[in-house]
Formats: sequence, C-alpha cells, structure tokens
Amino acid sequence: MNKVMLLVAAGMFGLGTSIVFADDSATSDQPAKKEMKEKGRGERRGGPGGEMGEMGGPGGDRGPGGDNQRMMMDRMMMKYPKEMEEIKKLRETDREAAKSKLDELSKKAGEEMKAEREKMQAEREKVMEMVKAYQKDKDPKVLEQIKAKVTEQYTQRLENMKKKIEFDENNIKERKAKYDEAVANKDQEIAKRLERMTNPPKMD
Repeated sequence: MNKVMLLVAAGMFGLGTSIVFADDSATSDQPAKKEMKEKGRGERRGGPGGEMGEMGGPGGDRGPGGDNQRMMMDRMMMKYPKEMEEIKKLRETDREAAKSKLDELSKKAGEEMKAEREKMQAEREKVMEMVKAYQKDKDPKVLEQIKAKVTEQYTQRLENMKKKIEFDENNIKERKAKYDEAVANKDQEIAKRLERMTNPPKMD
C-alpha cells in the first residue's frame, strides 16, 4: 500500500478524533503532535473526562469525514475488541506506546480491508461471467450456481448487519452509562470547572 491508514481513536483513547493518512516513507511526527495538541483542547472544552465528543458536543466527529471516522472506529472495535481494550489500558501508562500499537493495528486493518475488497471484486466478476454464460445458453445448472452465490452473498450481508446491530446496541448501553455518570456528577463537575475558570493556576 502507498498509504498507511493511521487511525487516531476517539475520546475513549484520548488520542484525537481524526483519521490521518500518511506516506509509508513519512518520518515527521508533526501530525501526531498536532493531534495531541487538539486533543488537549478538546478535553478542556469537553464534558467529564473529555467525553463530550461522545455526547455530540465539542470534540465530536464533525464535518464530511465524521461518518467515515466513526465507521472505521466501529470496525476496529468490532474486529479487534481485545487489542483495542489493551491499547486503551496501555494509554493509562504509556501514551506513545498506545499510539504506536494503534497505528500498527490500523495498518493491519487497512491491509485486510484492501484484501477483502479485492476478494469481493473477484467474486463479482466470477458471478458476472456466470450470468453471461446463462444468458447465452440458458443452462438451468448455471442458474442454480448463480442462485447459490446470490444466496451466499445475501446471507453474509444479513449476518454483517446483525453483528453491527449488536455492536451498536452495546455501544448505546456504554454511552448511556457514561451519560448517567455525567448526570450524577453534574454538580461536582460544574464546581470543578468554575474553580478552574475563576482561579487559574499561577504562572511562576
């Protein structure tokens, strides 16, 4: 691949909310520093624990790329739940190591997505050849083969939809839990913010 997909996870990882595309040969860490800087701003503006983005406020996915970012994040969480949980825990002790592991996992996911697209394209071309053959000879055996392929593809689509629904349902439960926690801590969080705003740390 000429490009390496570097997924910078959403608020739960605190590493920013955008997906960065960089050349394989790139050596500059400026984009990463920029993401870390933007992350800091988001935490100061966001809700409890910097999770405001999860509730659609400052720091959330906005603009044309927001849906793609969320879709990629969902894919990562669905396909690599164990690895993503490990990265989340690692971030508490070593942010750079967490980001490095996330970059590696994102590259792996990008390569797998490319392989999947190529496989799907090959399958489509194979089915189209079968369709052309059937249109020419009207062989009922070929029609059965086409039906089997279409059935297989549609069944897989339904299975993917089911998994996505289950994932979304779990995600909603987690967001609801965060919301309930934010509501319960409302007075304390307001007091903390007011204290930071009215009594900023003194610069030596």
